[in-house]
Amino acid sequence: MEKKTTAKKVQHAKEQVVNVDATRKPIGRLATEVATIIHGKTSPSFTPDRIPAISVVIENIDKINVSEKKLDENAFYRSSGYPGGLKRITWKKLYSKSPQTLFLKVIQNMLPRNTLRKTLLKKISFK
Repeated sequence: MEKKTTAKKVQHAKEQVVNVDATRKPIGRLATEVATIIHGKTSPSFTPDRIPAISVVIENIDKINVSEKKLDENAFYRSSGYPGGLKRITWKKLYSKSPQTLFLKVIQNMLPRNTLRKTLLKKISFK
């Protein structure tokens, strides 16, 4: 008897929109909730190699709860690859420019590091 792995057929479902209110929610708790929804793990037909028909609209992102200690101590790093090319931007600086950018960067680090990540991040919008 030959065993084969079968993939579920792609069902062209209507795009489901999930509204999330960010008022007074901690940034990490909200980010994990959104990352789980965006990746499709809440749906019964979850497959890790498919992009789910779900998008998330986040309301009141400027009222999110971020502690002062996190704003001062946490930072994102990137490197140009050259000696001395390490760039550091703190959460405080990023939050003062745009809370949306900070939130997207936090979620970006929670999603799998593969080709689907950019597409999944595009399914997040702010109101």
